[in-house]
Amino acid sequence: MSGAQSTTAAINKNILRPGTTNAQSRTVDGTSLWKQYHLGSANVDESQIPRFNSIRDQGKRMVRLTPTAANLTDRIEVNGPWLHPEELDPVAFQKKEFCAFFGQFGQISSITVGKKAKSTITFDNCDSVARCTQQPIYKIRGQDFLVWETRPSGSIRKKLRATRNLSSESASVPNNQIQLPPDMTNKIFVSGPLLHPQEMDPQTFQKEEFRTYFGQFGKVINVTVIKYDSSTVTFTNCDSAAKCIQQRTHNIRGQDFIVHPAKPSNGMRKKLKCMGSDGNTRHSRKEKSSFEKDK
Repeated sequence: MSGAQSTTAAINKNILRPGTTNAQSRTVDGTSLWKQYHLGSANVDESQIPRFNSIRDQGKRMVRLTPTAANLTDRIEVNGPWLHPEELDPVAFQKKEFCAFFGQFGQISSITVGKKAKSTITFDNCDSVARCTQQPIYKIRGQDFLVWETRPSGSIRKKLRATRNLSSESASVPNNQIQLPPDMTNKIFVSGPLLHPQEMDPQTFQKEEFRTYFGQFGKVINVTVIKYDSSTVTFTNCDSAAKCIQQRTHNIRGQDFIVHPAKPSNGMRKKLKCMGSDGNTRHSRKEKSSFEKDK
């Protein structure tokens, strides 16, 4: 085969860094570049590798901002190439660079680096995001970052509407007039953000905080963190859960949490139907007839 020899060079070491192009095939100065997404390599002319090395850091990256609400965490999505030098671990270096730069706008709760250098940065509050978006373009190690706001996802919007409805309802209804559901259980749902500091495990810290706070209403036997904004707290009896939901909004470590009773499962509903108001078991007609025969 005539012409320059073709060789396979790793994306991270010899040519473009990951994320500098999102095209399956493109031409750079007459040289074809086929990007293999899963292998992270490309076929190029061997003589062209030094020239690709000289332009590999000229790609642009974009920062996508997703504001939520004051009682939910705010997240930034960072899309673009790796920033790490070739001799360092890319994930650790990317986290360190993002934490150092975006930390000027406020406390960062977590940084997650995904594939192809797509990252998410979560702040503690919305004020940090507002300060971050005052300037549209930022530079990190000579690279341009474009910052803009996007609408929350459909699931986030539903949660925000539900939170606002519960907040307005709790503000308009006195605590002593809140009606308890007839099938009240000993479990409640708690909606709100994670409280953990950056250096601690989120679920462990959340469980300990909830166990300490909700312990004032009664003995807590279990705390389960379902998602980053949803948890369940189980008491030993229904009276403790009833006292807790008399106050819909609870402030824990400066964050507002909405509590509401958990709906019983189908099996629990059947058990509740079999129980009378005085705690005695309700028997079916067949059971009653069998009891009468025994007598």
